[in-house]
Amino acid sequence: MYPAYRFAISTDAHNAAFLHYMKYGVYQARQGWLEKEDVINTLSLRELKKVFQR
Repeated sequence: MYPAYRFAISTDAHNAAFLHYMKYGVYQARQGWLEKEDVINTLSLRELKKVFQR
């Protein structure tokens, strides 16, 4: 069962040259004790569809 809420990690990049900033979002998530299961953009497409079908 999925939790009622999830987090998304984003770079807020406005072009592909800044996508490498994702590592800073991951770093902050780890500082907050988030695990893979807490982050919505770690799901497979099939799992993501299940979340939105609820």
